[in-house]
Amino acid sequence: MSVVAPSSVFGYRDVPASDRSLGEELGARFLVRGEISRSGKEIALNLRMIDTDSGRELWTRRFSGSSVEIFNIKEQVIGSILAGLQQHSAAGLTRFDVDKATDSLNAYDEFLRGRRYYGRLTPEDNAAAMHHFKQAIALDPQFARAYAALALTWTRRAIDGWTEEPEQALVEAAKLADQATEIDPDLLQAHFVRGQIALFFGDHAAAISAAISAVCMR
Repeated sequence: MSVVAPSSVFGYRDVPASDRSLGEELGARFLVRGEISRSGKEIALNLRMIDTDSGRELWTRRFSGSSVEIFNIKEQVIGSILAGLQQHSAAGLTRFDVDKATDSLNAYDEFLRGRRYYGRLTPEDNAAAMHHFKQAIALDPQFARAYAALALTWTRRAIDGWTEEPEQALVEAAKLADQATEIDPDLLQAHFVRGQIALFFGDHAAAISAAISAVCMR
């Protein structure tokens, strides 16, 4: 099972987003969310584990103890996560297969760096994300997810008003989505990009069709 790197996740800490949209952006079936509080030497964690497909909470837990017991608390959290995952058969879990995505660890590293910047949702970070996704593609021209991710940076420029030529930005996004689909016809992120483009132009029927395609592939 693939676990999303902390460097990618932390970019979403202060971003208001639904569990489902976070799952889509991160390529994660399950999320663990919550908060940590301290009082003197005491520490408490209020956590919940969510299935992003259904929106259902698998569990909610409170973990507490002194700061010197932090490693014991960590083991309790891990145990609860594993117990929650055991409710699902291996066949029912959606995985992000790194081996299928790319054979280049350097390309995958650039991809993760790009996702970290993309999640910060600023023009400067979006430009940095573009750079890393382009690097990932240069290292592995068959990395479909990198093409789709780069397409998302172009749609973000148009949708958030970070360019004076939004239509041209969406043309670039569409080209990249097509390239991603040529490599991997079942890539749901490419359909998601097409849905964003259609929605921008007010073509709601096409946007709904693209969203349905992405959900069915998920």
